[in-house]
Amino acid sequence: MAREVFIDDWITGAMMSWLMNTLLLWATGRIIKKPVPWWRPVGAGFVGGLYHFGFCYRWELGLVGKEEILIFAGTGFLLLILTFMPLSRKKLLKTAGVFFLLAFLTAGLTSAVYYLTWYSWGFYPGTGGILLINLFALFFLGELGWGLLHRLVWERSCLIPICLSFGEKAKEIVALLDTGNLLVDPLTKTPVVLVEATVLQDILPERIARLSSAVFAGDFSSSSDWDLGEGWEKRVRLLSFSGVGEKKGFMLGLRSDELLIRTHARGEEEPRRILQALIGLYHPPAAGGACTHLYQALLPASLMTAE
Repeated sequence: MAREVFIDDWITGAMMSWLMNTLLLWATGRIIKKPVPWWRPVGAGFVGGLYHFGFCYRWELGLVGKEEILIFAGTGFLLLILTFMPLSRKKLLKTAGVFFLLAFLTAGLTSAVYYLTWYSWGFYPGTGGILLINLFALFFLGELGWGLLHRLVWERSCLIPICLSFGEKAKEIVALLDTGNLLVDPLTKTPVVLVEATVLQDILPERIARLSSAVFAGDFSSSSDWDLGEGWEKRVRLLSFSGVGEKKGFMLGLRSDELLIRTHARGEEEPRRILQALIGLYHPPAAGGACTHLYQALLPASLMTAE
């Protein structure tokens, strides 16, 4: 008995699978913060589309068995390797966890919306509608849902209120706990807290602000700028750096009277008190820099354990 097969449905499904796999790989890259050229997720997504076409063919022949879950998982790992290689084994497993979680959650949300519209209103969304539902679900999970969860965890664990004191003036700001901030005073090996210069302009003399801007720009032409007076000359350090928005350069360092690190925002514990902490005045470019509106300083991890 002849069996009628609509291969155009297979091709349409394979193209949708290509698109969805590409978007899943793109969203995974966004979450793990690993940018890749656009053609890599597109090419890997095409392999995912071929898997879908092959699945339909094997289903018609009755060749789909219990081992299909292994083939599905193996194909997923292949897509990740094609998109993000090279990856260590540990990083590959973490990336796979994000990828498969997004895939299952997207499928779950799509199914929920599909059955809700069908059984509640008798409306069949069609192929285009199902694609839009998939896109919305992926966007919600990748950008809104995951981003909100990530932000809540991030702000709780990595954003720390600190207070800087210079003489009788103090300033409270938010710092990001940064394990990559390894800048130290070359003479004393004191860790440096990087702070956006503009957030301290209301508690620092104007001449300090001008000198800081000139030093960061590499301008050492005027010796009169270093005539600071009022005890500020004892606070100043000249710090060389590499990798803070520039390949290398200099920034002005200031010794504060006190640095308070509030490890619990609600004040359940006494803040960590560090005397004469070294503050590096950082000038981000106009388009943005290392600090954002969420935080205005980069706090070295070594200060969290300092006695």
